[in-house]
Amino acid sequence: MATLSDKYKSSILSFGFKGDLVVPSDPDYPSALARFAKNAQRNAALVAFVKDTQDVSNVIKFISSDDGNNIPFTVRGGGHSTAGASSIEGGIVIDLSRHISTVQVNEEARLAYVGGGANWEAVDKAAIRYGLAAVGGTVNHTGVGGLSLGGGFGWLTGEYGMTIDHLVQVRITKHAHIVSYLIS
Repeated sequence: MATLSDKYKSSILSFGFKGDLVVPSDPDYPSALARFAKNAQRNAALVAFVKDTQDVSNVIKFISSDDGNNIPFTVRGGGHSTAGASSIEGGIVIDLSRHISTVQVNEEARLAYVGGGANWEAVDKAAIRYGLAAVGGTVNHTGVGGLSLGGGFGWLTGEYGMTIDHLVQVRITKHAHIVSYLIS
């Protein structure tokens, strides 16, 4: 007999999902739930390791559909939240960390293009190749998205300001639509 998690998985796949869907019966389920702080782990009904913004949109479309019944969800970037913001009990985790964690640096423009699941270690390694540094956190295993949205205090803040002061553009999936915002 199919579980509710299996039904969610089947339905999300029908929306054209390309990433990895992990449910409690899968062998990699415990590692899909792992977080920086063990007390922040929750038992999700399904973890959706999205491959791109279209996958994020597909999961949100499912959640908004009759089959999804507005199941609670959360998004995991770096998974560093000690409060458990990147975990949810019985809901769906949209996880950016497996496939959307790349960092590309444009040396000439002095800009980094950072995936929503990247951590500061990836940013540091990419930037140092060009003799650059980012206004990031004080530890490099923190997620870029979470630290940035929280303002972002780090070693270079005194001279260059907060992380959020250097955010140029974001791509947001909102109500199953993908929108880019240029910050000026």
